[in-house]
Amino acid sequence: MSYLTNSYMVKAPPQVCQTSASWDESSTWAMSAMYDGNNRIIQGAIILTGSNFIGQNLKTATFYIQKTGTPEGTISCRLYPTAVINSGLATVTETASNTVSIQTGWSDGDHEFTFSGDNDIAVNNALVIVGTFTSSGASDYINLVRQNYSPNPTEAMRQYQRETTIAQWEGQANMNPRFKVCN
Repeated sequence: MSYLTNSYMVKAPPQVCQTSASWDESSTWAMSAMYDGNNRIIQGAIILTGSNFIGQNLKTATFYIQKTGTPEGTISCRLYPTAVINSGLATVTETASNTVSIQTGWSDGDHEFTFSGDNDIAVNNALVIVGTFTSSGASDYINLVRQNYSPNPTEAMRQYQRETTIAQWEGQANMNPRFKVCN
């Protein structure tokens, strides 16, 4: 008996995912609200020395996001090459190819964003959720789910503050958004 084989068939490598320290199903603490007119319109994580994310090729990033009220607009995910605390953000390395509509078919939970897959994560990279709001306010907003943790964090929650006199990347060193990255 003979068999015909196709030399063009290539088995895809298995997907490898890395989760943050706060990937806990019971983790439901909310970060500061993101809405139009609020100073905080970008939230995410900076990758610190010792993180298990370092060296992982970014294909998808998944964040746990909640909605309160009825905000309108879209959210996207960006990769920044550096995000120095108490300073402005660097030029974006890549924005995910997909955006998510806040008002259409929304449910609280995991929201996945797709990247080209050609970016290896490095120390001081930042993965952030960016809100582009068309209608929102103090009772209509979104936020990332986070968890407090210590000591010696290897990823840390940050938010971008846009105020009249300053525009900088800041936040709490003992908080981590619930997120994962897959190759």
